[in-house]
Amino acid sequence: MSDIRNVVIVGSGPAGLTAAIYTARANLEPLVLEGEPSSTSDQPGGQLMLTTDVENFPGFPEGVMGPDLMMRFREQAVRFGAEARYEKVSKVDFSERPFKLWVGDPDTEEPTYRAHAVIIATGSEVQLALQAQALLAERKIAVRVVSMPSTTTFDRQSPAYKAEGLPAGLPRVAVEMGVTDGWWKYGCAAVVGIDTYGESAPAPVLFKHFGFTEENVAATVLAALKRK
Repeated sequence: MSDIRNVVIVGSGPAGLTAAIYTARANLEPLVLEGEPSSTSDQPGGQLMLTTDVENFPGFPEGVMGPDLMMRFREQAVRFGAEARYEKVSKVDFSERPFKLWVGDPDTEEPTYRAHAVIIATGSEVQLALQAQALLAERKIAVRVVSMPSTTTFDRQSPAYKAEGLPAGLPRVAVEMGVTDGWWKYGCAAVVGIDTYGESAPAPVLFKHFGFTEENVAATVLAALKRK
């Protein structure tokens, strides 16, 4: 039987590693399950590992490379006592305490980890967009997924660069787990986002409530195509 951890953090992007820093400073000895390196899916360190210049993070007036920033996050968390492992969670059970997490084969009887608290910080909207892309591909509808972690940097690029990323004549749908205002300037036909505040519920309930499911994103794209 696995030992019971105080805190397990699933995800190692900015949110996950920030949680690791604060829980480590509280002497909770968090375990960070960072995910596994992959060329096709989520990355340890999150989307910033695939980003060049990050110019809107406080403390870096000249900007910082995404991978460099995430390495500093990780080093700071480890310095305060967090343990980080390149492992990907395949299954969780939150039906009773302690919570259970599996790495690898989700069908094994015994979980890999047990924890009094679990923080899920699996982040980026890109994975959601890719899942919607896969659903649309089953219907023979080709969709381009564009990751734009810094609109400021994108806006400074040449017209040719912008046109390559956002070709003219194609409907655009943005996915933003935040306010939608910043995306309409790109000529979006629709934005799946959040323009209200105050709702409180378990994360899966909120995701469904706000439409952050692959089914809803795919349906939004289909609706945009019909209006074209």
